[in-house]
Amino acid sequence: CLLIDQGDGHNPHPRANMAGQRSMEIFRRWGLADQVLQASLPADYPIDVIFTTRLRGHEIHRFSLTSTADFMAPTDALRASLPDVDWSPYFKTQIGQNYLEPVICAFAASYDKVQIRHHWQLQSFTQDADGVTAQIQHTQSGALETVRAAYLVGCDGGRSVVRQRLGIQFTGRGALARHHAARGAAARQRLSVRPRRGRHRDRGSRTAC
Repeated sequence: CLLIDQGDGHNPHPRANMAGQRSMEIFRRWGLADQVLQASLPADYPIDVIFTTRLRGHEIHRFSLTSTADFMAPTDALRASLPDVDWSPYFKTQIGQNYLEPVICAFAASYDKVQIRHHWQLQSFTQDADGVTAQIQHTQSGALETVRAAYLVGCDGGRSVVRQRLGIQFTGRGALARHHAARGAAARQRLSVRPRRGRHRDRGSRTAC
């Protein structure tokens, strides 16, 4: 398997910041669930989603979610209020895409027959009865290379080059809203009480052969 990524393998922005129950069950099938949990927020941290007028402004609303640790060892009260605990061993795992991708990438690279190339992107491809011939290009040097494979898998998101080249159109309503995401960092400080962890919201590619 050849995996090409037009980036350098480093994603500085969290982007997606949660792995759902089904995703965690798939990671468990691959033997990765514990690694994903270790890379996520500490298991005993409560997760709050906070809506405010600004970062230190008025709090409009807050969604409080149970911690991973409490979900995995539920009390009778939690089981009564959150039936999910009987449906899956995992809840909403708080992990940014920038922390999740290295775990998955290392897993893929552990296979001898998997080759990962950064700074390469798909340009075009043709299909025949026996497989796919793809043209890939190095994003820095401009060098072109022809790759022959049995299958071509487009894991390149909503702006998928594979989807566009195949002429597959989106149907239905497009963007529902526009949002602006910002990431901040703060120095660690000693506090007399544990801070509540939360996410702040303000309104405002890969291809495998």
